[in-house]
Amino acid sequence: MSQRSPTDLSIEPAPTTAEDALLVDLTSEGRHRIRLLRAIGLAWTVAGVVFLVAQVAMWMQPGLPRPPLSDLLLDVLVIPVGPLVVWLLRRNRCSVAAWLIIAFALLGSSAQLFIEGQPTTDVAGRLGLLMTVAVAFVLLERRGAWLVFAASSLLLIAAHIFYWAGLLPPPILRDPLTLGAFSMVAWLIAAGILATVLYSTMSAMREQAQALRKRVRDLTLLHGIGNRVARTLDLEDVLETAVESLQSSFGYDSVVILTRPGEADLLTARAAAGKHADILPENHTQALTEGLIGWAASRGGSVIVNDVEADPRYVNHYPDWVSTQSELCVPIRAGDDVVGVLDVQSDRLDAFSEADRRTLETLAGQIGVAMENARLYQAERAARDQLRDLVSYIQSAQEDERTHIAREILDEFGQLMAALQMDLTWLRQRLNEDQTALADKTRKSSTIVDQSIQVVQRLSSELRPSVLDHFGLAAAVRWQADAFAERTGITPQLRLDVDADLVEPDLATALFRILQEAMSNVALHAEATQVFIRLRTDEQRVALIIQDNGRGIRPEEADGTHSLGLVGMRERARALDGDVNIDGIPGHGTTVTATIPRLGDQEGA
Repeated sequence: MSQRSPTDLSIEPAPTTAEDALLVDLTSEGRHRIRLLRAIGLAWTVAGVVFLVAQVAMWMQPGLPRPPLSDLLLDVLVIPVGPLVVWLLRRNRCSVAAWLIIAFALLGSSAQLFIEGQPTTDVAGRLGLLMTVAVAFVLLERRGAWLVFAASSLLLIAAHIFYWAGLLPPPILRDPLTLGAFSMVAWLIAAGILATVLYSTMSAMREQAQALRKRVRDLTLLHGIGNRVARTLDLEDVLETAVESLQSSFGYDSVVILTRPGEADLLTARAAAGKHADILPENHTQALTEGLIGWAASRGGSVIVNDVEADPRYVNHYPDWVSTQSELCVPIRAGDDVVGVLDVQSDRLDAFSEADRRTLETLAGQIGVAMENARLYQAERAARDQLRDLVSYIQSAQEDERTHIAREILDEFGQLMAALQMDLTWLRQRLNEDQTALADKTRKSSTIVDQSIQVVQRLSSELRPSVLDHFGLAAAVRWQADAFAERTGITPQLRLDVDADLVEPDLATALFRILQEAMSNVALHAEATQVFIRLRTDEQRVALIIQDNGRGIRPEEADGTHSLGLVGMRERARALDGDVNIDGIPGHGTTVTATIPRLGDQEGA
């Protein structure tokens, strides 16, 4: 782990020149162009110096043929090209350097064609134009390269036209030795430059192919790691999966994820893989401003240090077990907030590159999203558990209150009605035969009392049917079916498992209330002529199925939040870890399926 007070150091030691800095940030194609520009410029300078020395020596030796002054002039013009190109590259003027080389090549080739006086036999000038076109297609953009091709073609055509029109000076006379040496050297220079261009181009293509293969491999691994991370919604599993997958896939010596709890100024190690997995103590913490990790967390930027001994921010607290030489720290973000740091360490110098940084930043983004999803899931699950507990409490209290009210009505009011009926009977027995009007009145009153007792019994049964408490769920379903048939004239068809009466009381109450709501919806909205009720039980779950042949509920009705009865049915089932599915086919009816696990399975879950 890296710990020390942060300083205002750069992420990496700055390159020594602007050209080197440019090489760090460029693609392989850009690096290829810069190296080629420098090589061609220096090659021209060296060739110009060699030619100039040779020609001066020939001028100074009386026995040797003297070269033309035009050759000396061309050599003097070519010599400054190399230093000028290097100077432009150091100032990031790559385009200007490329055009400078092309301009000198065009100038030298055209001068050779026109000064020699015989372009049809001049090899050096035509090779120079050919070399210029080849170099242009490597150094310049395509539009500029085609422009150079057109200019070279026009120069060659113009030289031939001038030659045929007799407008060129007479051919320069050279002795056979000078002519042969000049032709051979010119061919060697052109061939050398073209070979350099081809070799550099092939090297750049190989670099690009290797970088592309590595990038594809990294993206494939990242895709696999991202899928593994996204498949879990538990925060601890997310972090453990991320570090283990990253360490095994990319072979890093150590991978650690530290998170920042809330607004605290601390970072806590939550997951580790590799060498540090057995070294870091549980719940290792460090200040938000400490070390390279703290620098990445507090400033929100990635840190690459390929020689930790040269960076004063790094401290090794475990020298007997940790031999870190390179470290890469990447902040993990959730939105605009830094919620953690992904720290990777290696025992080798110069172990990390910009490609590693980009790869880890991509993975850190995926981890940040997964961490936020896990946090939201945990918050939603906690809220859901609280809601389920609240619903369960309310429903339990409601059932208790209904049972209490039902007993009070049946006991108190029923006893009063029975006493009143007895009094009316006693009074009617003591009336004289001539008191017919009073006898009729007492009989009517007795009938009203009987009807009141029936209403009390019906209300008491609707609040809490005693058959559910005394005879079980199957008997309660039969009682509800009979009540539905009496109310609507539709007799439901029943299929009840033989052990349905052994269902636990809480499950029996929930399923009975769901049945009541479903039958009420059938009576009010379904327009059905047939109803089927199926009650299935096994060791794991109890299932209640109510099916009708009515108009069929629409999806917006089944999923709507305004259907409070349907919402109540679902909440009753969810309070016991169950579920209610409502499927409707227009014109073919609706099926309500309530499935609730047995109490033993709920406790295990």
